[in-house]
Amino acid sequence: MALTIVEREGTYTATIDTTVDVDLDGDYQIWVTLTHDWGFTVVAETLATRTDVGEYEYAFTASDLDSSGVHKIHWRYEISAVESTTDQYIEIVQKHVSNDDFFDTYPELSDEFEVQYDWYEKQARRIIEPFCGQEFQFISTGILTYDGDGTSSLPLHRRLDSFSEVTIGTDGDDITDLVEFYNNDQNKRYLRYATTGDEVAGYTRSTFAKDADVQITGDWGWPYVPETVKAASLLLIYELMLGDRVNYTAGIDQVWMDTQRTEFRDALFDTTGNLDVDTLLMDYTILEVAIV
Repeated sequence: MALTIVEREGTYTATIDTTVDVDLDGDYQIWVTLTHDWGFTVVAETLATRTDVGEYEYAFTASDLDSSGVHKIHWRYEISAVESTTDQYIEIVQKHVSNDDFFDTYPELSDEFEVQYDWYEKQARRIIEPFCGQEFQFISTGILTYDGDGTSSLPLHRRLDSFSEVTIGTDGDDITDLVEFYNNDQNKRYLRYATTGDEVAGYTRSTFAKDADVQITGDWGWPYVPETVKAASLLLIYELMLGDRVNYTAGIDQVWMDTQRTEFRDALFDTTGNLDVDTLLMDYTILEVAIV
């Protein structure tokens, strides 16, 4: 099944062809639902629109497409009182550099590369995000669950942009007002207790009990691409289009033509292959997880 790529905060019109019209009860009863692969519902079941015999569509808005990641479009309908369902999938991506921004910078490349731009942008993103140890994508109102570690600071493996609710334990005790989060994009991302617990009536917690479920509801990742990451992607896409990466992708460090000796670098994945790009990404490369 094909996966359609959609740019984050763009729009997308989903279509379905059922060959014959679905059952009619006032409106044509074909329903559509959009769910994120984290499990939350983005668009609750709603009626789609008939455009022709057996043809239906639903237009998703920019706010519907606010979260990066794979989404399932679920269609439900009846034909001659027999219920059927059909699933389609889209992947919402926050591009590091938009088509317009790239070709405004390098207009001389538009004739040759504009049709293939999305492929080059994806390749650059696949180099930069693993190099940085993080994705510059965004999940709106998603839920992640962590295991408590017995300390007052809980390391997070993903950037937390904001949170609306935090619960802990099998009973789901609400500790939202007791905690705060901290992001330092090189080495520290954690949730911690901001009070001793006794400052809030009814609570005595001050640590995330070991192995207790800590459930965080919030916005995860990056709602924007940092300017230096954007600049790094711009350079890397340009380099990929010029095709000047053959030696790097083969892991070749030096080629000695007179002796026919080829040396491979020891740490192939310690660089993007472009020192200027590496430098631009320095502030957004996660070095280690450390709590201070």
